Amino acid sequence: MNHIQGIGMQSPYFSMAMLQLIGIIHSNFRDIFRKRKCMTEHNLGKWDHVMDGQGKTFTVNGLKVAMFSIDGELFAFEDECPHVGGSLGSGKLEGKLVACPAHGWQFDVTNGECVTLDRCDDGCFVETYPVKIENDEIILSLP
Repeated sequence: MNHIQGIGMQSPYFSMAMLQLIGIIHSNFRDIFRKRKCMTEHNLGKWDHVMDGQGKTFTVNGLKVAMFSIDGELFAFEDECPHVGGSLGSGKLEGKLVACPAHGWQFDVTNGECVTLDRCDDGCFVETYPVKIENDEIILSLP
């Protein structure tokens, strides 16, 4: 049958309906992606390579990831500051906040949120990634 709810395939309404459907599929895919259901695990080696209170940058499949250890817990997130692209992995960590070395924007390493309210746009953040330690090795999950 060449009709969707009585609308012929040649109809402009059909095209609009298809675009809406594609938008829904894209939106749902993005939500699944954000909920970490479509992730690949990467072994980055021994976890003691990330010193407590200091950052380390890894490149996995062309993606730069910053990682910090705070009291033995690892946090991984996008390395590039959204402002001017400074490496957050080389930034200074104070508590759970890392400052971009380029202009000082601060990000919470636990959720990626920018906390420099007078400089960051509302909702500014860096993507965070699940990371765990298994058999003394860092296992990073990336989309």
